[in-house]
Amino acid sequence: MAILVLWQLDREKEISLHDVRSDTVFHVGVWSTRVRFENGPSWNSLGNISFEFVEPYASGDLDQDGDRDYAILIINDNGGSGKFLFLVSVLNHYGRPLQSSTVCVGDRVAVEEIAIEDAVIIVDIVDLRFGKEWRKRYRLIGQSLHPVSE
Repeated sequence: MAILVLWQLDREKEISLHDVRSDTVFHVGVWSTRVRFENGPSWNSLGNISFEFVEPYASGDLDQDGDRDYAILIINDNGGSGKFLFLVSVLNHYGRPLQSSTVCVGDRVAVEEIAIEDAVIIVDIVDLRFGKEWRKRYRLIGQSLHPVSE
C-alpha cells in the first residue's frame, strides 16, 4: 500500500531562523556532506567530522521574490588543524527553507558581520591567525553564489 503525502505549500508563509536550523538538510563541506542540525552540532557517521551552525547570520531577499531568505554560516571541522567556514544561502521556497548554494569563506577565519543589501550578501571576515580583515560580497545567480566586486 502506497501512502501519498501532500505538503501544503504556502507562498505567503515567512520562514524563521528556527525553521532554517531544524527543517533543512544541508549539503556542506569539502565532500558535500549531508548535515542536519536538530540539537547542536552535527557529526558524520564515524564521529570524526563536525559541522556547527554559528552566528552571525543575515536575513533579507536574496532571490528578489519578496520573501525573507537567509545567509547562514556553518563551520566544518575535519579533525585537523583547519576549521573551514561556509556561507550558505537558504531561500524561502513556498514557506519552507531550501538551501540554494554554499561557498567556502576560508580556513580559520571568523565573520564579524554579515548583511544582505540589495540581494547581495556582504561578509566582513577576520583571519584568526594573522588578524587581517577583509570584505567579500556574493550575489545569488540562479542557484549559485557568485563573488561580486564592490
